[in-house]
Amino acid sequence: MRLTYNLIQSLRLDGWDNLLPVYTPEEMRTIESELSKFQEIANDVVGGEARFHPEVVGPITRMQTAQALEDLAGRDWKFTDKSELPEDWKARVSTYLKAWASNLNPSALREMADMLVKAGYKTEAKQALEVILLFPTYADVYFSGADGSAELTNRIVKDAKDSLNDL
Repeated sequence: MRLTYNLIQSLRLDGWDNLLPVYTPEEMRTIESELSKFQEIANDVVGGEARFHPEVVGPITRMQTAQALEDLAGRDWKFTDKSELPEDWKARVSTYLKAWASNLNPSALREMADMLVKAGYKTEAKQALEVILLFPTYADVYFSGADGSAELTNRIVKDAKDSLNDL
């Protein structure tokens, strides 16, 4: 919560009201599209209309929302050499932060930290990377205890530590 507050305040980010995300029309379209794709895949798998137990609707929605927002924020950035800072970088930082708030995926913070460094906000990037160092405290829940998750968690934390050392 502190990271969210600090970034909203220091960068004067749009898209937040009392620390709650307010989605732009583009973010809403992207989220709705991602949820529709998920439903279509589920329908194909079951051979009809897939229905979900109420207990899993929230987690599925959060996961798909986070992925949609992270993909939107990373469009024309994530898989580049990151030499050019997008003109709308503040809006993208806000979207990355919304993605992270939806599902606590450390990759959203990682990409956001890279963007903040490029924009000259090293202190804020450092704060985001430091939050990634907390990932082991919830990684087992995040990965649902999947095989190999400890190794992946260690790589995520090592990458964040290396980036912190480079700042």
